[in-house]
Amino acid sequence: MDGSIHDWLGIGKDYCLMNVLDDATGASYGLLDNGETTFIALQVLFDWINKYGIPNSIYSDYKSLFYTGREFTIEEQLAGIPALTEFGRVCYSLGIEMIFASSAQAKGRFERWNSIHQDRLIVEMKLKNIKDIDTANRFLKGYYWEKNNSKFSKKPLSPDDLHVVLTKEQDLRNYVCYYRECKVYRDFTVRLNNRFLQIRANQHIEVKPGDKVMVKTRLDWSLHVFKNNVELNCHEINEYGYKISA
Repeated sequence: MDGSIHDWLGIGKDYCLMNVLDDATGASYGLLDNGETTFIALQVLFDWINKYGIPNSIYSDYKSLFYTGREFTIEEQLAGIPALTEFGRVCYSLGIEMIFASSAQAKGRFERWNSIHQDRLIVEMKLKNIKDIDTANRFLKGYYWEKNNSKFSKKPLSPDDLHVVLTKEQDLRNYVCYYRECKVYRDFTVRLNNRFLQIRANQHIEVKPGDKVMVKTRLDWSLHVFKNNVELNCHEINEYGYKISA
C-alpha cells in the first residue's frame, strides 16, 4: 500500500493516489485525495475488504500514516497492544500484519506500478474531461480498476487465498474507523472533540458515570459508542443539549 503524489488530474495541482496492490495477483485498487491522509487509506482498505476480504498483511513504507516510533501510552500498555497509528490500530483490530519497507529499492515494483498508472490513468481521465476528485473517484471505482485488473492481473502461484471473509455478524464500519476512548460524564454524555453524544436510558448493558467507553467515528463521520464491545443507544446533541437531527 502506498500513496503517490502527482498531478493526476492534469490541472497543475498535486493529489495523492492511495493505491493497494495484491502481491499474489497484481490486482490493484485506489482512490484520490488532496493528500496522503489516514481517511483515504482507511477508505481504500474498507473498499478492498468489501471486495476481497481481510488481507493477511500489508506492506508499506515508514511514512507516519503507517508507522510510529513513539512510546507506548498507558492505555496501550494496559491493553497489551503496541504503539500504533490510526491506520495501524485498524489493521491490528482486524489481525492484519504490518510489514515496513526498509529502503526505496524494496518498494521498486510498487513504484513501477505507480508509473504505469501515471501513464494510463492521467490520459484516460483527460479524455473524459475529469477535473475534480469526486468525479475521478467515481471513474476509478466504476471503470478504471476493473479494466486495469482484467488486463494486468495474473493467476497466483498458489491457489490458497489468504484473505479472510467477514462473518455476517461483523460490521466492517465498526472496524475500519477512528477509535477514541472517552469518559461518561454525570449527565450521561460523552464528548469527542467538539461533538457531544447523549446516552439514552434504555441500554443492553449497565452504564455509569465515569465509565470508559469507546467512541468510533465511521468513515461517514457518524459517531457510535461502545462499552465492552456492546453498542450503546445514544444520539448526538449540540452544546445546549438539543438533539441534532440525522
